[in-house]
Amino acid sequence: MTFHRAMIALAMCAAAFVLPGSAVAGHDDETATCTMGTTVTTFTIRATANSAGFESPDPFRVLVFEEGAVLTAQTVRVNGNLLFSHAVTGETQNALTEVTCTFTVGPGMGAGSVFEVTGILNTR
Repeated sequence: MTFHRAMIALAMCAAAFVLPGSAVAGHDDETATCTMGTTVTTFTIRATANSAGFESPDPFRVLVFEEGAVLTAQTVRVNGNLLFSHAVTGETQNALTEVTCTFTVGPGMGAGSVFEVTGILNTR
């Protein structure tokens, strides 16, 4: 087998095993419970499946809610593990009240994972 054929076979095997599992669990239509101080509000997350096999926008950047609000992520925890965080100095400089929203993702890879997103909520 030539080197090129071996590389093509390897790429096809990788695609067969990696691509189907690369779909992120769906967060569209999930209910997020958001807490700011003692105030608790629920929102419905709006996301759209894209051609890459996951939903946009991804929850590590922004959560868009059907009710018209938008949460810009400052920190993201999944099942209690910190996966994303802006620098503490940046958080201090924005001087805005942060809101923490939690939701559980639906079917797909990582189904049942609990996301906790803390950030700036814009209710328009």
